This record gives sequence, structure tokens and C-alpha cells, in this order.
Amino acid sequence: MRVMLDTNTIVSGVVFQGSERHLLHAIFAQGHTLVLSEYVFQETKRVLTRKFPGKEFALEAWLQLTEVERVPLPQAERAKEAQGLIRDPKDAAILATVILAKPDIFITGDRDFHTPEVAAITKVLTTKDALLLL
Repeated sequence: MRVMLDTNTIVSGVVFQGSERHLLHAIFAQGHTLVLSEYVFQETKRVLTRKFPGKEFALEAWLQLTEVERVPLPQAERAKEAQGLIRDPKDAAILATVILAKPDIFITGDRDFHTPEVAAITKVLTTKDALLLL
């Protein structure tokens, strides 16, 4: 299965013991492909470096363990189109990448993605629901 994660899910999985960490392990152990947006990757590294110094190396180590499909930054016009589908303009680049990559599931705790508009594009799950599915 091709699984895309949002920044908040990756950060929580790398930093904390909990559901998100279990999710990262499930993706690896079950041989799923992580669809990794370049935007999310860069944002995750910035958050880890700023809030949890040293943990950015844990991210790199985890990425070495699982199959990763990298998705480049979306074109500006794609991000602009996605803005009409999501409340927070900062999330438009992520949604544009979801539209481009077409993952089987997109996992995020950000409620702005759990809307009928986004659900029409992709299957959006919380970590808890994703763990039940995987």
C-alpha cells in the first residue's frame, strides 16, 4: 500500500513513543511504501531541528529502513488550485502533492484535511484509523 504522512504524524512518530511510532513501525514491518512529499520532508526536518535537536538524524535513519517514494514540490499553480479545497493556505502545497501522488491513504491529525472536499480526492485517515487498517 502507498501511504502518505503529514508532518505532524512523522514528527510525533520520530519523537514520541505512541500511536504514531507504532504507525511508522507498521509501515516498515508490513512493507508498505512511504509516499514522501519533498515539502513534508523539508518541513519535518525544520520542525525536528528547531524543536527537537538531534531527532532529525532519527528521521534519516528511519527513512533508510523503509521503501520511500519521493514526490517533488508541487508547481505553484497546482498549490494555488489546491488552496480552494482547504481552509489553511499553508496546507495547499501538501494537498497539491496528495493530488499529484495519489497515495492509497493519507494520514494526518490536521482536521483541515478531514473534510468532504479532501475526502473526494483521497482517503484521509487519523493515525488510530490507519493502524486499524494496516
